[in-house]
Amino acid sequence: MVIKDQYGRPFEGAMVSFSVAEGSIFSSTSTSDANGIVTNKWVLGNTVGSQLLTASVFMADGVTPLSGSPLIITATGLEVPCQTLMNSTVLPVGPDSGTITNSIINVPDSFTVRDINVTLNINHTWVADLEIFLIAPDGITIVELTTDNGSSGDNLVNTVFDDDATLLIVNITSADAPFTNRYQPEGSLATFNGLQSNGNWTLRITDDSDGDSGSLINWSLEICGY
Repeated sequence: MVIKDQYGRPFEGAMVSFSVAEGSIFSSTSTSDANGIVTNKWVLGNTVGSQLLTASVFMADGVTPLSGSPLIITATGLEVPCQTLMNSTVLPVGPDSGTITNSIINVPDSFTVRDINVTLNINHTWVADLEIFLIAPDGITIVELTTDNGSSGDNLVNTVFDDDATLLIVNITSADAPFTNRYQPEGSLATFNGLQSNGNWTLRITDDSDGDSGSLINWSLEICGY
């Protein structure tokens, strides 16, 4: 922004105080240079729609407001269209207890996550042997999709994990196999909300019993942001 005096000349030394209701700003105060210019950096918050930044301008004493102060600046937060990415590389699952299968989907685009859903296709007898987690690119944030559910039921076919589903994965029985439905996972996928999308998302499957084995056929990640 440019600060000018009543004659339209650049005003040096004006103090500007910045505030936002959400998001973040690089500096809460700044002073105009010889050209009357004041710069700052504003990172928008999570709201889709209008967001406001207030810039209050004062004389060098930091107390006396200048004419036209405060200035309200409006920006618009936009949704990033949902995208679905798939890994179709077939990998073995099991049969030895403790066998871990990792599969990665790379999200190249960088945005803030607002919703994630996961779809699995796994051929495996006795799905209650499986512990399945989704790991964010930061390598720290982990959500439990399902652990030891489904009893002696076989296979996961187009099994969707979605926080908004009405069915709970913890309630499934072998009679529900091959579990072609939408289920709330054991953990909350909303845990990922607010993280950055770009990087490697890892599906981790652990077979916790000997004997039964199978394959990860494919899995997909539906990711939405702003």
